[in-house]
Order: sequence, then C-alpha cells, then structure tokens
Amino acid sequence: MAKVLVVEDNPSWKGKYRRDLGDVVGARNINIADNFKRALELVARKDYDAYVLDGEFPRSPGLPPEQLGIELAQEISKKEGGFGKVRIASASPSTLDEALELGIKYVYSKGLPDRERGYRDFSALKRDLKKDLKI
Repeated sequence: MAKVLVVEDNPSWKGKYRRDLGDVVGARNINIADNFKRALELVARKDYDAYVLDGEFPRSPGLPPEQLGIELAQEISKKEGGFGKVRIASASPSTLDEALELGIKYVYSKGLPDRERGYRDFSALKRDLKKDLKI
C-alpha cells in the first residue's frame, strides 16, 4: 500500500487529512508531521509515495512561516529528483503562486480555488492521489 507524509500543524486540517486520505491509502499508511523539523526527519528517514505539505508552518529560525512549505518541497525535490510526488495546500495565494513557479504540479487552495491561476480545489486532492498512486 502507498505511504503518504502529510505536513500540517492545524488540528482540524490534520483530522481532515486522516479521514480523507485514510479512505485512499489506509490510516496506517499516513504519517503526519506537525512542524518543519519533524517533517525533515521523516523525509530523511523514510520513503513516501506522496507528500502533502501545508504551505505555512510555525516559525523556524531564519525563515518566515510562508516560506517553510516551499523550503520543505525543495528538500523533498532533492531527495526524490523532482517535485512529482509533492502536493502543496495553502490558503495563501503567494505561497501557491511560488509553488507553481517552482514547477509543482499539484497546488491546492484551502480557500476558494482559482483555476485561472492554476489552483486546484482542495477536494481534488483525494481524487488526484487515487489516480497517481493507481489505487
């Protein structure tokens, strides 16, 4: 079964990910990190079939919160050889725009989708994972 790393600090969103993605890959196959440091540890130690990243994290030294999701995506890209397994979900248009500029294909709005800008509706995440992971 596919393994997914979710990086999310908000308790409500963590619950939503557990429910929605648990339906796709099974609850046992989802790891959730709630901060940047823990996420980096899991990325270094384990292999995942998909990464779902919040665009904003609590402040870490040297980076503003809106940069941490992008920074983590770049670290994952180094390990995986690209952004193919990375998904970014955010309510911040600037974070979503930056993700698209980097070449991240899967960019989900936690607010209203904006198809003109390339943002996908958050509800598409489950469908996209099923398709990409061939589940």
